[in-house]
Amino acid sequence: DYVFPHRSEEEAILRSVKDASGDPKSVYYLGNLLFSLKRFGEGVMEWELAEEKGMRHPILHRNLGYAYHRIYRRGQKALEQYEKAIELDPSNHRLYLEYSDVCSWLGLTKKEIEALESAKERVKKDSILARLSSAYVEAGRYEDALGILMGNEFTPAEGHYGNWETFVEAHVRKGVKGMNEEKWEEAMDDFKDALKYPANLGVGAPYRPHRHEAMQRYWIGECHRSLGEGEKAKGAWEEMIGQKALTEQEAYYKGLGLKGLGRGKEAVELYEGALKAALQREIKFLGLKGMMPQDYFNYMNYDRELSRIYCRKMIAYLGLGRRREALREYGKAQKICKDLGHYKWIRRMFLSN
Repeated sequence: DYVFPHRSEEEAILRSVKDASGDPKSVYYLGNLLFSLKRFGEGVMEWELAEEKGMRHPILHRNLGYAYHRIYRRGQKALEQYEKAIELDPSNHRLYLEYSDVCSWLGLTKKEIEALESAKERVKKDSILARLSSAYVEAGRYEDALGILMGNEFTPAEGHYGNWETFVEAHVRKGVKGMNEEKWEEAMDDFKDALKYPANLGVGAPYRPHRHEAMQRYWIGECHRSLGEGEKAKGAWEEMIGQKALTEQEAYYKGLGLKGLGRGKEAVELYEGALKAALQREIKFLGLKGMMPQDYFNYMNYDRELSRIYCRKMIAYLGLGRRREALREYGKAQKICKDLGHYKWIRRMFLSN
């Protein structure tokens, strides 16, 4: 438990012990060393050998699960190893979180929820609750997500707004569902609640121009527009235009707001600029992919970034009315991973027909 080989000169020592004793622990330690030196294939080979020799240790199985997912993107094999690790160490909350990562990557939301619901009964960690609330949002279980978020105290790391972002997603998606069901008052309440910063989530409201409220204000305006309240809709969209910092997704909503205000030319310029930036970033990452081994490309999470780039292109094309290109880019993103967050929801809301 207290052995952690990490220096290159220790490789010869471990190989000697491995050859002399055949002890699976020495094989496991050698795998740890090689993997830490970015010799991924060699490291995984030693871990697999340690397992073949009968070693059962939660960290061995966790390491194999991590490698199968992060290096090779072999999700089902990764899940099998994490399940073995959890069986051996059911109180280790990190195992459930990493298991959740793999499920999200594969789009196995039901499986992810089952694992996290089991975990919250065994481990009292707000990180488990936060992840479960996010999975509930993905599954369309907005009340369940909000029940967790509003019924518990969270202590996020400094600068982490992830729990608040889940809170916003739950309210916005619930509000749009309400609009589709013509429950206008409930929908409006949800959109307005999404502008709040509940103290129990552990974050405060930033200086107003730097708040991330474009999505919420777009839907407030859209709700007013649906009710025939044109001036109120324009007022909500005008407020949105003043936001200084925009994510790529918020830029999409800003463009929709500009269109609603009759400022279509500005919207086109916004989407064309976003598309140009995404194309430049795509060229950069495809260049990196051609220069480095695939396992290292994956280890750096560059494949995930590439999927995000395709999603940014999707919403830029969508904003420009180029639906075929938008669907093409989303398809490219989904071939890499299924964990596309709000981009997936945008595709469902605006590109389903």
